[in-house]
Amino acid sequence: MTRRSTTRWAVAGVAVVIVALIGLLAVSKTQTDSAASPLLGKTAPPLAGKTLDGGSFDLTSMRGRFVVVNFFASWCQPCQEEAPELRRWAQRHQAKGDAQLVNVLFQDTPAAAEQFFARYGGATWPVLAVGTDTIGLDWGVAKVPETFVVNPQGVVVAKTITTVTESSLDDLLERGGATS
Repeated sequence: MTRRSTTRWAVAGVAVVIVALIGLLAVSKTQTDSAASPLLGKTAPPLAGKTLDGGSFDLTSMRGRFVVVNFFASWCQPCQEEAPELRRWAQRHQAKGDAQLVNVLFQDTPAAAEQFFARYGGATWPVLAVGTDTIGLDWGVAKVPETFVVNPQGVVVAKTITTVTESSLDDLLERGGATS
């Protein structure tokens, strides 16, 4: 074989691989707001600690209602984008008494979290901010934002790795068995 012929075969091979990859991507599942997690369908890991306002929170005390667990950081751009949505959702559901939001600080400082919430109108829900890195490990959090839905029986029924909105959170609750 000549050098020119070898080059043509190599180029043809690369072209075939590229076309195959494009075809594979075209027929593969599109990304949704939900994500796989070994926690789905299982009792939620422990989630307890000191809150940003000096109080305490324990997920087990929330049995009987849905809990949205949102891992966030002040430096996270998507977390900043979803902050107003989370605030509106939390206030609406606090008024109804059917669901509770809890934020969990991830790889950040309590001082930065305080500034974050001051910028976005404060938090009238629990924000765990001290010793939360081990909580993130227990929940399998890789990056922020990550949001979990825990049903009234304490079972994780949904996880999302995208920025949430008011309506997407309501959809997650509906899929988790909540009624509007």
